[in-house]
Order: sequence, then structure tokens, then C-alpha cells
Amino acid sequence: MSRPLLLVFSSTNTFRTAKIQLKKRLCLLFSLVNENFNYLSTNMVVDERNIQKLNEQVRSLQEQLLQCKVENEVTNRSGSGSGSAFALTELEQHPMLDD
Repeated sequence: MSRPLLLVFSSTNTFRTAKIQLKKRLCLLFSLVNENFNYLSTNMVVDERNIQKLNEQVRSLQEQLLQCKVENEVTNRSGSGSGSAFALTELEQHPMLDD
């Protein structure tokens, strides 16, 4: 083989080898990115469920607290009937948390 032909063959072979290595690395990288995405997606769903449960618990506790305040106010006013007005005022002052 002549020297220029050997140089072309060697360069072509090196290029092909590098291209194959690059494809392998890209496939591995894509696989890792996909695994991380799936992991994060799963965790996000779990976190959203947990946040939803916590919001429900907060709402329940707010309602219980409001009920206790209303009962306390009614007791303090000796049943004058202003407890429901107090409850509405309390609700307006403390808006419920949104999801």
C-alpha cells in the first residue's frame, strides 16, 4: 500500500472507531438520564400525594380549631347566638390553604 492510501485508511478507521465509541457513550448517557428522570418523576408523584395529605390534615385542624373557638365564644357569651357570626368572621380572616 502506498503511504497516502495507508494514511486515508488509518484515518477512516480511527474515525469509525471514534464514532462507534461516541454512540456507545451517548447510549449510556441517554440511559442514565432516562433512569434519573423516572426516579424523579416517581418521587414527585409521592411528594404530591404527601403534600395533598398534609393539606387535608391542615384543613381538618383548621376546622377543629375554628369549632373550638366558636364553642368557646358561645360559652363565653352565655349562648347569646353570636357564635355563627363569629365563625363566619374567623373563616374570612383565615383563608383555607389551596393545593
